[in-house]
Amino acid sequence: MDIFNCYVALLFVCYAIRRCDSAGFSSQKVLCATPIGKFIGVSHLASFNNKTKIAMRFLQIPYAKPPIGDLRLRRPVPFEFKADQTYDATEYGPHCIQSIFGDDFYTNERKQSEDCLHLNLYVPGNKVDSRNRFAVMLYIHGGSFAVGGGEIYAGDTLSAFNDVIVVTINYRLDVFGFLSSGAKNDGNYGLWDMHMSIQWVHDNIGFFGGDNLRVTLFGNSAGGAAVLFQALYPPNRGLIQRVIAQSGSCFSGWAVQRHPRNLFERLLEQMPCSSQNGLECLRTLDAVTLQRINIHRWFVPSVDNDFVPINPAYLPLRTTERSIEALDFFSEIDFMTGIMSKDGSLSLIHRTNDISERVTMHEFEKYINGVVSWEYSKTLSKDRLSEIVSHYARTGVLTRDTEVDFRTDLTFLLGAKFALETHSSRKLPSSQGHTFFYVFNQTPSFAPKLHFLNGVSHVFELPYVFGFPKEMEHKFIRDYKSTSFSNVSGKDIELSEQIMNIWSNFAKFGNPNIRDGNTGVDVPFWPPFTTLDGYYLELKAGMTNASAGQHYEKERTKVLEDMYYDLQISGSGILASATSINTHSAIVLLYIFWLFTQIII
Repeated sequence: MDIFNCYVALLFVCYAIRRCDSAGFSSQKVLCATPIGKFIGVSHLASFNNKTKIAMRFLQIPYAKPPIGDLRLRRPVPFEFKADQTYDATEYGPHCIQSIFGDDFYTNERKQSEDCLHLNLYVPGNKVDSRNRFAVMLYIHGGSFAVGGGEIYAGDTLSAFNDVIVVTINYRLDVFGFLSSGAKNDGNYGLWDMHMSIQWVHDNIGFFGGDNLRVTLFGNSAGGAAVLFQALYPPNRGLIQRVIAQSGSCFSGWAVQRHPRNLFERLLEQMPCSSQNGLECLRTLDAVTLQRINIHRWFVPSVDNDFVPINPAYLPLRTTERSIEALDFFSEIDFMTGIMSKDGSLSLIHRTNDISERVTMHEFEKYINGVVSWEYSKTLSKDRLSEIVSHYARTGVLTRDTEVDFRTDLTFLLGAKFALETHSSRKLPSSQGHTFFYVFNQTPSFAPKLHFLNGVSHVFELPYVFGFPKEMEHKFIRDYKSTSFSNVSGKDIELSEQIMNIWSNFAKFGNPNIRDGNTGVDVPFWPPFTTLDGYYLELKAGMTNASAGQHYEKERTKVLEDMYYDLQISGSGILASATSINTHSAIVLLYIFWLFTQIII
């Protein structure tokens, strides 16, 4: 046998160590031998809607060396696999160290470690066949870039019932992932972690039956912003083909640090370190000391002149080679994004018993200033505040729902619309990435009953996307006050089946209207988004072709869209309305100007 045939023989040796018992399935270990090593995973029974299918799990696969010691606060270094080594991939690894001021579920109930740069694979069937070419869906978790972990988003059901490979990852969080001294090329270690995991999938997913030419990134909240950061990073060209940003956008104010140097110096004040040897000193401290800093601000991505050359909101305004390259790459990718109808209500879930439905004008003004201060690090002028209050109080009655609408628009919808318009307006004949927009509006049967809320809170689409996995249930019960997933309604199950089908069809074909014909799930036609038509699909139980709408909440969001760039600019206040730039008009005019420059060149 020649060398090539030996290589092929090694490449495709993946089999069950023990056969499944057809009379009663129990988890079985699976061995997959590849050129980078032998991986022992486990086959797992996925149950959904009174049906069962099998998926394999390969867990805690390292994609980078542990970022400890001298590798802390540096870009990740690829893990060095050995072809003759066997890797136990049967158990989840620890989560990355969390902010202790974040989510109790993660900080109190999950093992944490700096040695956390692992990924998890969920593969359909009970035997890996590298001749398969399953589309790949790589999930980047949310959690304000401060908390979270891939383990919660078990992909067995989504994988097994929709014939896709699901990948979940850990990446460095908070100070460990996004501390920046403000110097060029410093910070954003969490974004670099994500990029390295994407590279690993591109290089190795074929050994597990995946198609590295059909890789979709999807993520929720901070994960939605993260996948857009990756979609604007040209070195990802060829590594990813599609992106789904769920209730999160890198074009939103909360997704970018505005003063990283200030945060860096505030951190050093709590440490036995000076600004002269800051990073070197921080690498010598124990992890718990770093974890326990409290500056009342989470660390998020920042402008580093490399991964994030400028604030993403300004990319359409800068006709530099780097900005044009980033936007051209983005336009090539198939893009789907959406929001929950009441995304801005998550902070109210824990106040169901002590919250009044009506709010006073003073309370509303205070609320608006608080949200703007948190997300944009600035204070509204009196004129701007009055303009916003008058616009949202146009019905004459201020309620808690008014606050929710404002938070939904500023924190989620504004960034989603900007991403949609940026993506759809740059399409050229040579790059025709599809654009789709949704609004999730199914009130879950398992969600807390909020008397003031008529819609769906932030994160509550995730159980539908993943098919109600048990790993997710405890978090939703503890942190989001949901009931057991075993009590979900038939409508929720039916909608989850449709959502999984839509998401996986988008991953397979770049267009959710194209069906693979294997699932038999009926989903409505979804018109693609254009700036002119503004189509979106309302996702809810019983949806039909008539569930498509146009220009979602156009009038309600107009006042915020008109001051979008005023919100993004640096400074302590908001510019006068005469200098505001209409988002839609700015993008269209800049695109026409850029296209004209290409023609004359």
